[in-house]
Amino acid sequence: MLNRVIALAAGVALGLSATPALASQQPAFIPFGETADAPAGFLEMCVRDAAQCAAPGSPALPPHRAPDQLVPPPMILAGCVDEFFAGAGAEASPYTCTAGATPQYFRSASLVVPATATPADLDFSPPRAEPDSRQLPKLVREINQRVNRSVRQRSDLQLFGVDEYWQPAGLGADAFGDCEDIALQKRVQLLQEGFAPERLFLAVVFRSGVGLHTVLVARLDDGDVVLDSATGIVWPWQDTPYSWLRVQSPDQPMQWYRVAAG
Repeated sequence: MLNRVIALAAGVALGLSATPALASQQPAFIPFGETADAPAGFLEMCVRDAAQCAAPGSPALPPHRAPDQLVPPPMILAGCVDEFFAGAGAEASPYTCTAGATPQYFRSASLVVPATATPADLDFSPPRAEPDSRQLPKLVREINQRVNRSVRQRSDLQLFGVDEYWQPAGLGADAFGDCEDIALQKRVQLLQEGFAPERLFLAVVFRSGVGLHTVLVARLDDGDVVLDSATGIVWPWQDTPYSWLRVQSPDQPMQWYRVAAG
């Protein structure tokens, strides 16, 4: 309950509306506004795992790598706890992870120097050819459902004993994670299927009663759609029940933006 109150207070402080704008008022593609601080947990991940933060086409870093073993995180950052979400289209286990807001939740990327990749980090396997754009909506739906069903949601406090720790959740019997970890794992899976990295980016959203929440956005030919740990349905971004706070640059993952008014 305390985390909900904190997150709601953060939303009020940021001047957010608890009610999303009508879909008819929003463009099909998320409009990027002014530059903004990135989530602190994302930046901490970039320090220890540069591969997750490499720009598309970078010759020095792979677009994806296998998630590390669960290890104690080196930093304590903002809160992320399990909550239940009962939005439209939610499935049988409609839970999601929401992040309690603290003054440290967002942090300037200029303060972070990504780690240098080592040979063990690099994935030298040839990338799959990008699927035909007409196949992308089906692929996005399949990956969203597959990862949601595979990953057992646990908060970072439960897994690591700290409030915030970002890493891909993995798949299979040992796959655990929260909303950020699930979003990162979906990105890993889509990249392995040949999805172009410049079509994928993370976003931090807010909903009254839920709090802060991280999702993956896929840029399709006809608009941006949302892969959400709360539901197996892939929504157009403008149809989600969220207020949009931050979006990652598809071309420069270390760069984050506010969402411009529609």
